[in-house]
Amino acid sequence: ERLLMTMMMMMPYCGRRTRRTSSLPCLVALILSCALLVAWNGSNSNGIQNDSSSSPLQRQLRQQQQQPSAFRRRLSENEEKNISSSQETTTTILAQHLQQFQPSDEARVIGPSVFPKPTQKIRALLRQNHDNHDDDDDVEIVVALKPVLGQHRPDHDAVVLFAAEYSIHVYAQFIESLRATGYDGDIVLSVHPNDLKKDDIDQYLSYYANGRGVVVYAPQQVCYTRQGEETESANGGGRTCHLHQVYGKKRQTSNNNTGDDDDDIEPLPDARGPRTLQNIRYEIYWAMVAPYHGSSWILLVDARDTIFQTNPFANVPRRTDPTGRSGLLYLFGESIEATNIGKSAQYNYRWIRQAYGVEVADALADKPIICSGATMGETVAIETYLRAMVAEADETGTVLMGSDQGFHNRLYYSQKLANADSIHDIVVFDQGAGIVNNLAALRSKPLEEWGNGKLVEKTANGGGFVVKNWDGTISPVVHQFDRHKDLARYFSRIKGRQDYQRWKSQHGQSTAAER
Repeated sequence: ERLLMTMMMMMPYCGRRTRRTSSLPCLVALILSCALLVAWNGSNSNGIQNDSSSSPLQRQLRQQQQQPSAFRRRLSENEEKNISSSQETTTTILAQHLQQFQPSDEARVIGPSVFPKPTQKIRALLRQNHDNHDDDDDVEIVVALKPVLGQHRPDHDAVVLFAAEYSIHVYAQFIESLRATGYDGDIVLSVHPNDLKKDDIDQYLSYYANGRGVVVYAPQQVCYTRQGEETESANGGGRTCHLHQVYGKKRQTSNNNTGDDDDDIEPLPDARGPRTLQNIRYEIYWAMVAPYHGSSWILLVDARDTIFQTNPFANVPRRTDPTGRSGLLYLFGESIEATNIGKSAQYNYRWIRQAYGVEVADALADKPIICSGATMGETVAIETYLRAMVAEADETGTVLMGSDQGFHNRLYYSQKLANADSIHDIVVFDQGAGIVNNLAALRSKPLEEWGNGKLVEKTANGGGFVVKNWDGTISPVVHQFDRHKDLARYFSRIKGRQDYQRWKSQHGQSTAAER
């Protein structure tokens, strides 16, 4: 493609023949251009445009069509023997689904996209509200939020979650299931300050934060009832809130040579208006992933309804851009067989319509739902994604509970996210075909009746469950398991409690002594 463009750019100069110009190079350029043009047209005979506007997803699909099993083999490299005999059929269905994930021309945003840091918005709000009386030249808005437990390991991968007002068993089911996979990277949590006032949670998180890879934040949270009264509880996410002291003012002085002295940071109240915790969490995520190297991998995932079965980072590609200036981003869809944006009128369609209007919502109505509860990528790409999510909330002013999934889908389908220089590719995984298996949409009938009937398998002793992808391999991450009665009963009420009691019997006394 680039060679053809170069040849065609030479053509105007070939008409300016002088005594110093030979016609031979021009003739060669003309012949090569024609040959490349023929090859170009031949490559497009399959109906998928192969030009500079081709989306990363289209390039992924073309690769799949050339090597039908490559997509699946990359995901299940260590379990090749377990792939079912229906591989060809499954791959065909997957390819058909992926075509539906192509961005929307009607909702397309012309790039490039540049998303401001969340701190830039704070600075603008302070100026607007006349709260910043300092000289702008020597005051910087920075992240003031710091961990209350544990330390980051910047060269490690990280699983990042926002968990608030949960029981000890939720924390245990998440952390114990993840550590059981052999994952030894960081686990970074934002929790409600009141959670750490509970002895069992404080003892448990303190144990893992003591050199065992867990990092805990506890931002100050103030929420509001419908009557406007202040309260500490978010009521399951149904209330709007402020999170104070996330950002701060830092004065740059001649005596501040290191530039990293926390004592010079003056914490600020939340300058944004009240908003749901679902939207606020992306600001917290952005602050929590900042310490990691650009090539580290980050998984952002919901806390309450997620368990792990294998290491989610086991087979991810590393340093996909050797320059480190851009990274790879993974998104995960919900079941196309069960729903789409238009069918989810009370939720996904409504979230998009509320934020962007009926025209955008209608343009995306036939598109598959991409779940905002789990996103994965190299840090450089995740950092840009988080900027984008915060910017969408700021620009639209939408505070509707769940609206972050509307932002998430619009960013992808409009190609606004793909237009960012720091994200070189976005790969969308169909439900049951990737690292994260989203189960929420599969509620209209028992899981055993979906597809090949092998999405759920009882363990050998008959007391537990293993959730699988459509090709028969084990799903590394199971998300939204609580929408299904048997899975919720097992993972939350049985296994979560068992995991915590096992940890308590093994480490409870030593942890108390350490504290």
